[in-house]
Amino acid sequence: MKPVCQLVFEYIDALEVGDFVTRRGLIKYVFDNLNKDATFSYRDGASDNSIDNYRRTFQRNNILAPSNGSGTYMKIHKIPDGVTYAELDKRDWRNPIIPKGAGSIFDLI
Repeated sequence: MKPVCQLVFEYIDALEVGDFVTRRGLIKYVFDNLNKDATFSYRDGASDNSIDNYRRTFQRNNILAPSNGSGTYMKIHKIPDGVTYAELDKRDWRNPIIPKGAGSIFDLI
């Protein structure tokens, strides 16, 4: 059984740089891939808010950037090899994996 954060990580990692992801698509992917036999408390951890928090960690690490539509994001950097979600979460505010000046959505357009 995969944790929700691992499902979010897999989904974003599978995207190519320049691909768009929607909030709705991410939430659908997580719920579609949860173990259907999981206990209620495990499934409850997959609320829309928790999925949004995981997604924001990728945004703060300059891997995703908001696009021009509400709930739409573009992958602007590849997740570095060997980086775990825990490392992204630990570094997201003060020392992001990919520095903020390393590129933007406009570099891909």
